[in-house]
Amino acid sequence: MKDYHISRHNSFYTIGLNYKKADAQVRGKFSLDAAAIDKLLTQAEVEGIDGILATSTCNRTELHGFAQHPFQLIKLLCDNTAGSVEEFQEVAYVYKNNDAIGHLFRVGTGLDSQILGDFEVISQLRSSFNRSKKHGLANPFIERLCNSVIQASKRVKNETEISTGATSVAFASVQYILKNVSGISEKKILLFGTGKIGRNTCENLIKHTKNDRITLINRTKNKAEKIAGKFNLIVQDYGDLQTEIRKADVLVVATGAHSPTISKELIYTKKPLLILDLSIPKNVSDDVSELDNVTVVHLDHLSQMTDETLAKRKRFIPHAEEIIEQVHGEFNQWLETRKFAPVIKALKKKLKTMKDEELDYQSKKQSNFDAQQADAISDRIIQKITKQFANHLKSDNVDADTSLELPKSFSTRNREPMSKVIRIGTRDSELALWQANTVKEKLEGLGHRTELVPVKSAGDLVLDKPLHELGITGIFTKSLDVAMLKGEIDIAVHSMKDVPTVLPKGIVQAAVLERGNHFDILAYKKNQEFLAQQEATIATGSLRRKAQWLNRYPTHTLVDLRGNVNTRMEKFNENEWNGAIFAAAGLERIGIEPENTIGLGWMLPAPAQGTIVVVALEEDQFVHEACAELNHEPTEICTRLEREFLNRLEGGCTAPIGALATIMEEEVTLKGVLLSVDGRKKLEAEFTAPLGKHANLGKDCANSILSRGGKRLMSELQKDKINSATEKTNVVSTKKLTAEQLQRFDKAVKVESDDFIKISPNRIPAATLKKEYRNVVITSQNGVDSLLTNISADDLQFDNIYCVGRKTKRLIENRIGPVKHQEKNAKKLAEHLVEYLEGLEVHYFCGNLRMDDLPNILTENNIRVNELEVYKTKYSPVEVDENVEGILFFSPSTIASYLSKNTADKIAYCIGETAAAEAQKHFEDVRVAKIPTVESVIDLVNEEYIKK
Repeated sequence: MKDYHISRHNSFYTIGLNYKKADAQVRGKFSLDAAAIDKLLTQAEVEGIDGILATSTCNRTELHGFAQHPFQLIKLLCDNTAGSVEEFQEVAYVYKNNDAIGHLFRVGTGLDSQILGDFEVISQLRSSFNRSKKHGLANPFIERLCNSVIQASKRVKNETEISTGATSVAFASVQYILKNVSGISEKKILLFGTGKIGRNTCENLIKHTKNDRITLINRTKNKAEKIAGKFNLIVQDYGDLQTEIRKADVLVVATGAHSPTISKELIYTKKPLLILDLSIPKNVSDDVSELDNVTVVHLDHLSQMTDETLAKRKRFIPHAEEIIEQVHGEFNQWLETRKFAPVIKALKKKLKTMKDEELDYQSKKQSNFDAQQADAISDRIIQKITKQFANHLKSDNVDADTSLELPKSFSTRNREPMSKVIRIGTRDSELALWQANTVKEKLEGLGHRTELVPVKSAGDLVLDKPLHELGITGIFTKSLDVAMLKGEIDIAVHSMKDVPTVLPKGIVQAAVLERGNHFDILAYKKNQEFLAQQEATIATGSLRRKAQWLNRYPTHTLVDLRGNVNTRMEKFNENEWNGAIFAAAGLERIGIEPENTIGLGWMLPAPAQGTIVVVALEEDQFVHEACAELNHEPTEICTRLEREFLNRLEGGCTAPIGALATIMEEEVTLKGVLLSVDGRKKLEAEFTAPLGKHANLGKDCANSILSRGGKRLMSELQKDKINSATEKTNVVSTKKLTAEQLQRFDKAVKVESDDFIKISPNRIPAATLKKEYRNVVITSQNGVDSLLTNISADDLQFDNIYCVGRKTKRLIENRIGPVKHQEKNAKKLAEHLVEYLEGLEVHYFCGNLRMDDLPNILTENNIRVNELEVYKTKYSPVEVDENVEGILFFSPSTIASYLSKNTADKIAYCIGETAAAEAQKHFEDVRVAKIPTVESVIDLVNEEYIKK
């Protein structure tokens, strides 16, 4: 199936899970009620999805819709349910185009149901379609497909006996009761929940058990009374549930809630009690099965029927498949005709324009011209032409792909306005946001609708393939590339110098904006006298800048300066360095250029420095057309040559390479440089060519340098890199450190870092988090981050917030609100709360591996602790070489993770007292940072190696 048969740029996917691989508990996590489906569809509208259906029954949850990548639909599902991407991938299926269509036919006709021939899903499909239509997400394809599946379903039901006999869940539950409970007509039956399954079960109980002692309970009593009135049954208040359970012999639970409604505490019985849980997700807690005399049977057990009815039904499967094949074939024929719709529509529009122009001309030329009659005649002629043309296109001899090019020949001024919202991905630094907003303003100035989508680090994103398989290498661009390939954004905006010379497969350059200031500048403190002195300290994190500076000022000292532009400027102001080197464009764009600066015209910039680039998916024609008007051709020419020079030298951020191309008076000039890291070796090249004959300048310039010692110099740089990588590691950090933090270590320290702890946020119902909480306790930054993945800070109603750690306090106050009190560890916070807490209850937002000090101390002092587990902590230890001398620990959990695979015969460098107290239980040599920050732990390590 070709894309144009369905949607211009997307494919049709089905993503979902069902009873075949996912048990009831997992299906429950991904179930969607009506409110969740509406929320999902609203999100789909915002994300520009042009057609989608969401279906959720007790046996399956599926999304059927258009996407550039199925992860767009997977993300939609996980964003609106309690399930995670990892859990989904373990049990899910993904179908594309014809396979997706075929799957929906089998589901709608009962062939894929847990009970063969169960047609309840078809009503769900109708409801799903109506919901999608209200949201404007039922395009002609979706509508035609749903109608075809419904038609097939009716025919299968009417023309075969695949649905004969009673095999519903309600019937199965009653059959189970009849087989397993003797004397059922005399037993007391309690039915809790009167939704659709509850009503059906009630009718089957009355019909087959001859029991008049059935009691109904529902949260909304009047619903139970309506059903009871039909059958003369007893209705009890919801508050009497525990009492009624004690009386019951059989309890049928059909409440359909998102969390268990029957807990162990509700049940006290000395006689046998059979509980049938007909809910998805499970509405009976797992621990209820531990009670004596209690038997719990879930929906999945009831659905596994192999009786005569099902055996009879299976004989009609071939006939049902014939019907499906026929209706599916008719749908495909309709689909084939759809491929010509854009051509016919464009032709008709063009003919109408020509008609209007000609009628206008004739009305001016002829005084007695009958415009109304001419208009009617013209419309009939247009109708005949388009009909003949349509028949011609549909003949077997016409090449569909060629015919689709016809609309491109029609005037672009007649093009209908596009309604797609272009999602602009950006990092969340001030400079990145400035660049993204610049692109946003330009696109909106051209009439497009846009939306900014800040994207976090690549480590926060899930992908079904390793990054190296996609060729993603840019440290600053990786997360945006991943987001784009997963369909979360349509374009990404980058500083072009940060973009790898080879883009990941499927991603291409869509536009290059006009270049800004390409120069490097030197910011200095007092005066410029240090430039003439032998000793001076200059800060920069760039190898290219270091090497060129040392080549010009070989006696100066260069220190590392890393971080975003704001961070680097702050560090420059805080330190006593003589100067620091920055890219002029970055400082100018966010308005923080200091008063004292010098332009470094002699220093060749990084290839493409000062340039903003927009990248997009290769297949997204709409975005390419939208971005084409932003492209600045002279800048594109220059940056392409500079990046070809860089690519040819095989350099990246680890090699000191600079390049600058300029266009003057119809001539293109490219200058390039390669240096050793210490600046002692320098190879330069400069080539000029007429504009239009400049294509090989990048290669020529690079080849010139390579032939004059560049190959040898690049080999030396690579060798140094390998040697550096293979040097003995002194210390290991149990937390992944940033490039800036790694630069802080003394040269004598060789460090490796990895996350020994993985954090996975839990899904918490929004209704739970929107409640008013008087006293809230948060002991970690993970708690804050996980909490805010479930709900916006604006929806939180926290009166008093108590926390552990300065960083946690800053994070809370930046993202949620003021902190009433903070302590440096959980024990001290608990002691403070015992004395000063307003009230006798706290709500503790914590992880699954939280320490016991705080809840124990509070409980002992009659303060109730309500724990809300907002994240899970998973151990992810790495085996450490026996020669490693020290380990950096940042929490008790990192210590436990480390010890699960390693020994305690090393120095433990701890971020604070809580981690140190845990480390002292295992390590002989434990050292604590002066202040609880990562940087302070690094300084603690440096002290040890400076002594050596």
